[in-house]
Amino acid sequence: MTRFMARHQLFDAKSGWFVPTVIGLCLLGVVANTGCGAPEEPPRRIIVITIDTLRADHLGTYGYPREVSPFLDEIATRSVVFERAFSSCSHTGPSHASLFTSLQPAQHRLLVNGEQLDEKVVTLAEALQQSGYATAAFTPVKFLTGVSAGFDHFGASPKYENVHEVLARARAWFDRTGKDKPAFVWIHLFDVHQWNIPRHRHSESITWVREKARLNGSKLIHWLNENHGLPKIEKKSTRRWMSQQYNRYDGQLLELDGALRSFYGELQQDGFLDDSLWFITSDHGEGLGNHDQMGHGQFIYDEQVRVPLFVHSPTGRYEARTESTMVRLVDVAPTIAEIAGATLEGQPIPIVGRSFVELLTNPESGWSINEAFAQRRPADEKRLNEGWIDGQVYATRNHQRSVFINSEAENEFYDLVHDPFELENIFDPNDPEMAEIVRGLTESFEFMGTQGESLQSGVASPEIIEELKALGYL
Repeated sequence: MTRFMARHQLFDAKSGWFVPTVIGLCLLGVVANTGCGAPEEPPRRIIVITIDTLRADHLGTYGYPREVSPFLDEIATRSVVFERAFSSCSHTGPSHASLFTSLQPAQHRLLVNGEQLDEKVVTLAEALQQSGYATAAFTPVKFLTGVSAGFDHFGASPKYENVHEVLARARAWFDRTGKDKPAFVWIHLFDVHQWNIPRHRHSESITWVREKARLNGSKLIHWLNENHGLPKIEKKSTRRWMSQQYNRYDGQLLELDGALRSFYGELQQDGFLDDSLWFITSDHGEGLGNHDQMGHGQFIYDEQVRVPLFVHSPTGRYEARTESTMVRLVDVAPTIAEIAGATLEGQPIPIVGRSFVELLTNPESGWSINEAFAQRRPADEKRLNEGWIDGQVYATRNHQRSVFINSEAENEFYDLVHDPFELENIFDPNDPEMAEIVRGLTESFEFMGTQGESLQSGVASPEIIEELKALGYL
């Protein structure tokens, strides 16, 4: 078992902190390898695009064989592409709160869609606003207003909008604001999330995927079994049904990809790409038959928490490459803050994330993160009735193994070297080394919860509750 053993955490009850030889310090962002090079001039425009429910392994640049992301794949060739980027939660609201605060959900306490961040929490938008950036956000859903602090303009649609409508609003804002003032823009796109909602589907794109994509039918299912860990399916009717689900998901992605190409081209034509920096990512992935489940939120396996992450500079600020170093979405806010000459100081809790500017600038810098933490959203009555496990579910992973704590069920331990799809649980409660990892992870989670005790998330408004019901969350 020694191959799994990174440095483990030991909780010091007297000090209330972790001793320096621990996983906990990695999870909390304490272990650092910082550089001290001279900073570059901040870009005039920083654009963050989050594509809801987008799995990394459904993009061509991450090995997917279907041609459903040609624009994003093209952008990837001119970006720093992170192969192993991980979200803190497989639920939209908590994930975005972690993205913009550099705190884990257990710390910031926004655990469910529709809740509001405690006003004491500092967001990335607030930090950039204080540094002179015009700040704007565009989202097709209102329940993300919980992370709206710091945005001069928060464009949440009164009704669900597709990718074309959201990007049109963002495009109009660029025109109104002009090129003179530095701008920070967040664009959230929900189309892939709605892949299984008939009234929201882009039917023409789905038809194209079904008829012209490289792999379809049984060949697609076989490829997914071999390369995505999809369980083997014997019945033809089930294979046909599963292929249909993938067509719907991929069709939504294809439509979104084309809309992004048009948006990017318009900004380029009008000079808004000059001196811009893009962060393209997702809040979480999606279960598409993996671990015998569809959707997200219930589990935090690789397919639900590994997300795409591109750092794209049209002017080549950073050397384009594929980066195998593990990063987390909680690292994005301090990275952007450093690039913009801003600071997240004033956070009521020490931030978890670490800026990876050093890694962007110098691939040989040695910058590294040893662990990526994630937790599941709480299981409410509706979820329990749907078969969710009760209690807390949280996990940590590195390049060698992943460990899951289920407070009301069996813990899980996976050897990622030999079992990358997390299919064979080898947890042994009698193994002392496994027990040590579990103890350390549990103490880290409990400590983060203690840190968050001073914060209270605001409840969702009646209007947002109605939206969540319409979207199927409640």
